[in-house]
Amino acid sequence: MAPQQLFKQEIEAYRRELGPSEDDREILLMHAILDRWQEHPDADKIWKKVSTTVPGLSAQSFIGGVLHVCEMSDRLRHVLEESPALVARARRSAEKDDDADQYEIAAWKRRGAKTLLDDADRLVGRKKEGSHRQEFMRMTSRMVMENCGQYLDDVVASLTEIAFGDTTDGRAVRDARRSAERRRDIRPSK
Repeated sequence: MAPQQLFKQEIEAYRRELGPSEDDREILLMHAILDRWQEHPDADKIWKKVSTTVPGLSAQSFIGGVLHVCEMSDRLRHVLEESPALVARARRSAEKDDDADQYEIAAWKRRGAKTLLDDADRLVGRKKEGSHRQEFMRMTSRMVMENCGQYLDDVVASLTEIAFGDTTDGRAVRDARRSAERRRDIRPSK
């Protein structure tokens, strides 16, 4: 059997292990990613390149690692989408506390809202839109580097296409990885 057929069978086996996609957001996400992976024209090329650099790596471990990074990226997206509403609720609640002469509680809520915004800025920068995609590329690049001993930007680009259902290239992956390195160099140590 051709290696592509074998890898696609591994994807299908992983999909069966996940079980049926019901109302669980993460399971639905993983099923969608696995479907795109099976249909992606470079599925075989990705696995062949990774498996030749890490001979003992199982397809199931590789698929699981990529899905784990997708899940972390999706959680980041969800938090970033929800944080403005959470901050707005905290500020409205603080205004009510001010009206009720509970200034200490209002100040505590405002500090919490500011801390949430500051933490988000520190984590992903001020450009929140698309930052979960950038973080996916960074985490996947790091995972590939740790396991393969080299950056495989074309592999990460293909995995990004699979994860998000759009196109990207190796240069975008390299830029995402390098922007994180530059940002890390600028920050003061704690």
